[in-house]
Amino acid sequence: MIDFIIHDTDKIRQYSVKSGKAATNTLKVKDIIKIIDSNKSYQELYKNSFTYYVMDILNQSSVKDSALNIADAMGLRYNKRKQDDGHERYKIEKQVINYLNKEKNKFKEMINSVLTIDYVIVKIDKNFRPTIQVKNAKDIDIYFRTKNNAPTDHKPEGRWKDKIGFQVK
Repeated sequence: MIDFIIHDTDKIRQYSVKSGKAATNTLKVKDIIKIIDSNKSYQELYKNSFTYYVMDILNQSSVKDSALNIADAMGLRYNKRKQDDGHERYKIEKQVINYLNKEKNKFKEMINSVLTIDYVIVKIDKNFRPTIQVKNAKDIDIYFRTKNNAPTDHKPEGRWKDKIGFQVK
């Protein structure tokens, strides 16, 4: 089972389903960068753009440093003396995501110009018969999100496993 398929000029990427969860997998920035970098027309359109600049920083940075690097590049203020503190780092990441989500239409426009997404919808009726429907969504909506977590008592460093990515709506 899959949530959606992404087509670019010569590849098909499948994203897996998450049983029991409301959100699909996060669309990874590195996948969008690969598509742009492998297509001369897309390179001409986006290589020198704000959107590519931000995505390149996210792509090149580590999970823990990506928000700090974006904050520095965009002139967002934070207490640099506390940047290694898990609570402060998470606060910075949320601040960066809020900033980027204010600019999400720029990213949405770019993503919709380079991707076609097929949503695969599987429903099972009361007799356990499946129906499968594929919907094409050229005009997808996205927002930036993190799957990381602030520190807790049982995890004092927090959860830092995923880079900031796009949530497909």
